[in-house]
Amino acid sequence: MDMTEIMINCYIQPDMVHTTLKKTTEFIINYIKGFKDAGANGVIIAEPAAGLLSPELNAEFSVPYIKSIVDAVAWSLPPPTLACE
Repeated sequence: MDMTEIMINCYIQPDMVHTTLKKTTEFIINYIKGFKDAGANGVIIAEPAAGLLSPELNAEFSVPYIKSIVDAVAWSLPPPTLACE
């Protein structure tokens, strides 16, 4: 799925987008934890969709997932800086 398809699917198949985002979020959390286990001191997360989505879609399809990632790994990394809320 490319960004255009994701944005369209936010309207026509929101459940599928949420399912995809949940799976992706789990993967990213485990990936970050793997970096930590390998000795990383921090990570940077870029969210390019945040600037493309409307505030409503951003609040539904971006912020909760980014927050889940930060909440899951914040205990093991330096304090996060969130620019998406």
